[in-house]
Amino acid sequence: MRCCSSRAKKCVSRRCVLLVILVCIIPLLHVYVLPRAMGYYNEECYLSPEQLDDLRYMVITICQIYEELNQTYWLDFGTLLGAVRRGDVLPHDADVDLSRLRMDGVAESMFGRQFSQRLQDFGISGNAMIATYKGAKADLFNWNLVVDNTGDSYKPFAMLSYHTSGRETFVEGLKHFTAHVDLPKSLILPTRKMKFFGKNVSVPRDYWGVLAERYPLTQWVQFPYKWKCWLPWKRPPLPRATIR
Repeated sequence: MRCCSSRAKKCVSRRCVLLVILVCIIPLLHVYVLPRAMGYYNEECYLSPEQLDDLRYMVITICQIYEELNQTYWLDFGTLLGAVRRGDVLPHDADVDLSRLRMDGVAESMFGRQFSQRLQDFGISGNAMIATYKGAKADLFNWNLVVDNTGDSYKPFAMLSYHTSGRETFVEGLKHFTAHVDLPKSLILPTRKMKFFGKNVSVPRDYWGVLAERYPLTQWVQFPYKWKCWLPWKRPPLPRATIR
């Protein structure tokens, strides 16, 4: 009896310690760590119609500029996920994610200048790495085609620091450690067309395969990074049929 009682007390004691740790850590994460790590953590879950339109405008316009400048590009990360699931921006997304095959030498420099100018022509500020429009932001990933002993693959130009505005945080960068960043060439090329809000844009050849690499744990479920999205009464806005 004494043995059983001793074991029971140890078990209860361990549970109490774990409970205290959770009670302390969860508020700390919620109030301090995550808001500082992700600028959009405390924002409203679902984007307003105006915010959705701003993200759509950036996706469609930047893709248009890529095509005008004969670039090999594709929707990526959350923007690809939204296109596959909804043919639109995810209603709880925070930015735009587009990828492009980087060129060599002078051609890349020339593209950078032309691209920045064309962005300005459409009222968008930015460069080959990042763009902003009103309150919307686009992360533009630049990839090199590399060949190693295992075959062709895409390798990101700045794998762990693609966001050059200086605002990327440690927690935002963790996605590089929870997902595969380098991808086989066969998943990407040749790109194919998909409707995004009524417009044809380029996506990876095997977009499901890419999403499985990008989101190995959350590909099939909705997993927003804004805490308000987890409130049970939150409902996504109805899709709109037109864009300005």
